[in-house]
Amino acid sequence: MSITTLKIRSLPDRSTGLSFVNGSTAWIASRWKVIAPTTNSDMYITGIQFQPTDVAGADTTYELLFEIGFGKSGNEVVRIQMPYSYRSDTAVGYYLDVKTMFLPEPVYVPISTIVSIRSNSSSPTRTINGVKLLVMDNTLPIQPTEATLSNNYRHVSAPSGISVTEKIR
Repeated sequence: MSITTLKIRSLPDRSTGLSFVNGSTAWIASRWKVIAPTTNSDMYITGIQFQPTDVAGADTTYELLFEIGFGKSGNEVVRIQMPYSYRSDTAVGYYLDVKTMFLPEPVYVPISTIVSIRSNSSSPTRTINGVKLLVMDNTLPIQPTEATLSNNYRHVSAPSGISVTEKIR
């Protein structure tokens, strides 16, 4: 058993999300934008949040592809691709709300890593606003140093004064 301290945050931290305008040709990636200049602790990417700002025409499907890369500017290596599509069956049936997508499992980002993101679209000149990564940091497991069982309760303590008691059924 391990005890984990989680801090769930969004990047960019305490700032407006990034905006992307795709080029004049479909499926040509936008320029990379740094979303985390450097990580000051190990972290895990868990998802992305964004808002398409154009109304889909009736019976039109738009596809997006977000790519998250690690590395210095000009040397980014794609580590994650997150596809998304949206469609309106009527000209008035699409609402411009915030979209959130979660990864099936968190992706590890080592300390001191530069994290960047770019977008692609099936349709030229799509604008995407409010792009934020959802992350967890300070999530290194802390191994328990002691576990005791008393009256169907298990008490586990670990370094730094962290402890938890749970009922055993």
